[in-house]
Amino acid sequence: MADNVRPISSATTAKARAQAEAHRIGRWAEQIAAELKTIGAVVLACADEAERERARKAGRRAGRIIDRRVRTKILPDGRVGVWDTERGSNPLQARLDEQRANRAISEALANRPPLLSTEDPEGDGPQ
Repeated sequence: MADNVRPISSATTAKARAQAEAHRIGRWAEQIAAELKTIGAVVLACADEAERERARKAGRRAGRIIDRRVRTKILPDGRVGVWDTERGSNPLQARLDEQRANRAISEALANRPPLLSTEDPEGDGPQ
């Protein structure tokens, strides 16, 4: 009877669950890789410890997809951060990131009302 015993990981349902999990992590890794290429970092909300581990695993796989070194970290609020550690060392990428940041700041300021008013504080109209 003992010769007939198999490990539980060889069971059909266990294999199917493992394959589904690997597929889910692979899809997540593709999405993370796209964000890392564009932005250089991503923060993922996670519900529990198991999901945090899956997020970190997907983040590391995303680094392999884009062939870059990435770091993953569980943040104090329970989210998982993934970032490209080599992004700043590429001068072209650093310049592109700076241009994107400046454009975002300019757009945000353009949609905001002026910080200084031309109104007289006494209410007599423009100064």
